[in-house]
Amino acid sequence: MAPQSAWMQIRDGIGDGFPLAVSYFILAWSLGHYGVTTLGFTPGYVSLQSVLMFSAQAQLAALKTLSGGGSMVLAILLALFINARFMLMAASLAPHFRGRPLMVLAVLSHVVGNGPFATAVRRFSVTGGQPLFFGVTGFVGYAGYCLGAGAGAFLGTALPAGIEKAASFALPAFLITMVVTGIRVGGRSMAGLAATTAAVTMAVAVAAGADIALLLGPMIAATWIVWRGRGRS
Repeated sequence: MAPQSAWMQIRDGIGDGFPLAVSYFILAWSLGHYGVTTLGFTPGYVSLQSVLMFSAQAQLAALKTLSGGGSMVLAILLALFINARFMLMAASLAPHFRGRPLMVLAVLSHVVGNGPFATAVRRFSVTGGQPLFFGVTGFVGYAGYCLGAGAGAFLGTALPAGIEKAASFALPAFLITMVVTGIRVGGRSMAGLAATTAAVTMAVAVAAGADIALLLGPMIAATWIVWRGRGRS
C-alpha cells in the first residue's frame, strides 16, 4: 500500500481515536469521581495525576495506596509494575518507528496504551508504520481520558451505573478484537487465536473482573507479537 499523506493519517487518527476517547472519558469520569468523593483527594490532584499517568488501573492503584497511608515511592513502584505491559507494547511497535528522532519517540511513548496499541497493530499490519497516525490516535484518546477524569473530579457527580458497566465490559472486548484482527496469520490460525483470546479474556473477566482482563489481554497479545517477531528475525 502506498504511503498515506499527513492529512490522511490525521483524519484516520481522529476517526480511530474518537471511540477510544469516548470509552476513556466514561471510565476516567468514574475514576475522577471516585478519587475525590471516596478517597478524599482534591479535584486538582486527581486531574493532574491523570495528565501524568495515562492508565486507569495504575492511577487507581496509586490513589488507593496513597489514601491508605502508603508512601509516594510505593505508589510509584506499584504504578510502574502495573504499566510494565506498556514496555511490551512499545517493543512490538518499535520496528515501525526506526530512524525517528528521539524527541518524537519520547512524545509518542506517553500515549502507548491499550487503545492506541490495539489500533496500531490493526493498521500497521496493512499500511506499515505511521507515527503521525499513532500520535493523533493516542492523543485523541489521551484527551478523552484527561477530560473525563477532570469532569468526574470537579463536577462531583457519578455517571449512571449502566453506562459505567457497559464501558467497562465493551472496552476490553473492543481492544482485543482490534489486536487479534490485525495480526497476520493463516485463516485457521486466526480462528484459533481469536477463539483462544476471547475465551481467556472472558474467563479472566468473569473470574477477576473486566479491569484485570483489560490488563492481561493486550499484554498477552503484545508478548505474542514480540515473540513472533523474534522468531522471524
